[in-house]
Amino acid sequence: MTEELGASGTYSQGKLNADDEGDLLLKLSAEGDNVRVDFGKPVAWIALDVDSALEVASAMIEQAMRIKFRGAALLAEAFGQTRQ
Repeated sequence: MTEELGASGTYSQGKLNADDEGDLLLKLSAEGDNVRVDFGKPVAWIALDVDSALEVASAMIEQAMRIKFRGAALLAEAFGQTRQ
């Protein structure tokens, strides 16, 4: 089951200010030569606690690495080489 993107209706860190619309479910993916961040709705700003910021940063790096080394993985696969 896939969760819907966008507003979740919760405030896990409390309401930060009058503009805070609550927690946001987002999706990171590799799309062509870009890392795509899909918020599921228009978003003016986001705030992340330290652990969440590190998690999002790590996920963005992972998607960027998929793009950066996509050709190397395809080349290795073509020659029957796999990573151990």
